[in-house]
Amino acid sequence: MLRMIGIILKPDPWSIVRSDNQKGVFSNSSEHLNPRLLLESSFSPKSSNIIRMRFLIFILLTPLLLAAAPIKVAIIGDSISFGSGAEQRELNRYSTRLGHLLGDTHEVKPFAASSLCLLRKADRPFIKTHHFQKALAFKPDIAVITLGTNDTCQNAKRKNWQHHADLQADALFLVTELRKANPNIVVHLCSPPPMFPHQKGLKPGRKADLLERSKHLPVIHKAYAAAAATDDKLHFHDLSRALTAGRTTDGVHPDTFGHEQLAHHYHELLAQPTGTRADFSGTSRSKAVWNGFERHDFQLSETKAKAILVIPHTAAKGEPWIWRTRFWGHQPALDLALLDRGYHLAYVDVGNLYGCEAAMKRGEELHQYLTTQFKLSQKPILEGMSRGGLFIFNFAAKHPDKVTSIYGDNPVCNFNSWPGGMNGKLSKGDYARCLAAYDITAEQAKTHPQITAPAFAEKLEGIPVALVIGTDDDVVPPSENAELVAANLAKLNSPLKVWRKPGLGHHPHGLSPVAPLLRFLLRSDGRDASPASHPKPSSEYRSGAGWGGTWWQAFDHLKAQAKAYPETKVIFLGDSISQGLTGHKDRRMTKWLPEHKALSLGLSGDRSEHVLYRLQNGLLGDLKPTHLVLMIGVNNIGAGHTGEETAAGTKSIVAWLKINLPETKVLLLGSFPRGKSPGTPARADIAALHQGIKPLADNKTISYRDLRPLFLNKDGTQNDRMSGDGVHINSKGQKAWIDAIRDFLN
Repeated sequence: MLRMIGIILKPDPWSIVRSDNQKGVFSNSSEHLNPRLLLESSFSPKSSNIIRMRFLIFILLTPLLLAAAPIKVAIIGDSISFGSGAEQRELNRYSTRLGHLLGDTHEVKPFAASSLCLLRKADRPFIKTHHFQKALAFKPDIAVITLGTNDTCQNAKRKNWQHHADLQADALFLVTELRKANPNIVVHLCSPPPMFPHQKGLKPGRKADLLERSKHLPVIHKAYAAAAATDDKLHFHDLSRALTAGRTTDGVHPDTFGHEQLAHHYHELLAQPTGTRADFSGTSRSKAVWNGFERHDFQLSETKAKAILVIPHTAAKGEPWIWRTRFWGHQPALDLALLDRGYHLAYVDVGNLYGCEAAMKRGEELHQYLTTQFKLSQKPILEGMSRGGLFIFNFAAKHPDKVTSIYGDNPVCNFNSWPGGMNGKLSKGDYARCLAAYDITAEQAKTHPQITAPAFAEKLEGIPVALVIGTDDDVVPPSENAELVAANLAKLNSPLKVWRKPGLGHHPHGLSPVAPLLRFLLRSDGRDASPASHPKPSSEYRSGAGWGGTWWQAFDHLKAQAKAYPETKVIFLGDSISQGLTGHKDRRMTKWLPEHKALSLGLSGDRSEHVLYRLQNGLLGDLKPTHLVLMIGVNNIGAGHTGEETAAGTKSIVAWLKINLPETKVLLLGSFPRGKSPGTPARADIAALHQGIKPLADNKTISYRDLRPLFLNKDGTQNDRMSGDGVHINSKGQKAWIDAIRDFLN
């Protein structure tokens, strides 16, 4: 069939895929095959009828082609890629989980084993094993190479590091050999994941070994980056931030949750087309290294302002960038995360200008230079900490067409507040310089239009804004700065997300963990970063989950329960709160609903994406329930998902239910209140979750109820129906829950 299709089409449409893959396309992006664009091009006046027919046939047969020829992805590595440290290794190792993330359009296969090395003179080089031969026979379209951990060894048993000078050459040799199997292969060369010599529980010998070996990782990083710089079809990625401390079994090998982290990190790095890195050849005043990235310092020609541009190892398509406007290098977690994902990082010195017109001129010149000289995106992300807020809000208000989104961190939005000391902290020197920069008096400053927070909001309408606020900031009081901007943006229904840090002041800046802020900014730039909406299996395997074993085993048990009770008419679906209604072994709800044929199919630790995966992979079997109660989201929020993201996950579940169980009446409950007091940050996200899912009710098959008041005292604290952990409900709470929905079930 494929041969016949190929004869009809001529040229082979898959050459389009391979052409894009050469640019680094990793995911099932619409840019692989865009039938609309192909159709438009085929109907140009110069097109022949034969060409039109071929492309029409191609459009009709695209689904068959996609199903018949998945993109082959080879994961090349050592024991980490093999899956060491993961429970139920073949199901939970990062390569398997990456396959889940990429979907059916990709075939992901690992070629890895313990102790393998990149260096050809090492004691066990990958290129001399049968795993290498199998990788060649696989003929991958994409290869992801993560070798080097074992090359760091230099001891009595393993003397690999003495050959480290060959790292760059041997990396290029491996790539060359892979291209013999498929000349169009796209290769992603990754540095080893981080080592954690100070992880608790390590024996002294192990700690000493890792302390020495970890010093070698930057050398590997540098060698791989240099190798990638010589080859346009070879992309380098730094994995030093791919794992967090505590997520390894022995300081090196990821545990099950660590493999999950790796899978998501690989997916974020690789699941997008690549762009063009800025080429500073002959234009940089100086070249340096900043956190492992290439840094260039230069001077703007007109304003003579000093500027910096940091270049990602592999640029993302569209050449996006983040523009830090003050305090270079302070709390760089967000900057590093975006650099990892292909963003450039820029800075221009606007010190002591406080967002005045002179600062605007410096910013305008930097923007013009970067977007013309290096073709960076016309719309960067603006990042302003503290007084940097004056620049980002003034620049965005003046040039809303030159901004993708704004991130303000305890930002100054009114210089009468700081440094003027209206209610904040007076800084006499800064205030004098600020007035001089604007060429106004203190009296004129009180009514100056450019620095009022309401004016910011009106001019920023439609631009996504993220704010991180220390609620006890007495230097830059939120009430006359960030909170005022937020309130006015909210009135305009402008895209806004606020993270409040209870009890914290002006410092420390930043959001920890940075992932929710990162995802907000990526989405504002049109890049998919939805953690709760795409089906994924869980990594749970804790004995405390109530079922022991692994999540996969628990999932199999639930499928068996659904099969064992075909007469079931009511399903409770969710996490540990739903599981707690019955326990794990026998899921029949005879205690609470003896008059109904009900099953609880909740799983401890589940989030919305896990529920969606279970539904899509046979959870219900042949069951056709008349009623389904869905309560999911508390673990999403516990994992750092925002309320808006969690609501999007619920929306994905509802969409599946509408298609697959159109006659089932569904009750959406959102989440019960998390946190013992009303000021708990999770409460705000749970409120956003409820706000997001309420519109899903259609007064037909989908209903919504907010049961949070059942579990709260009048002052907003949790009542005696909640357990001591502030998350789960006790038996009183379970009874109150069931009693509150009996009318729905009846």
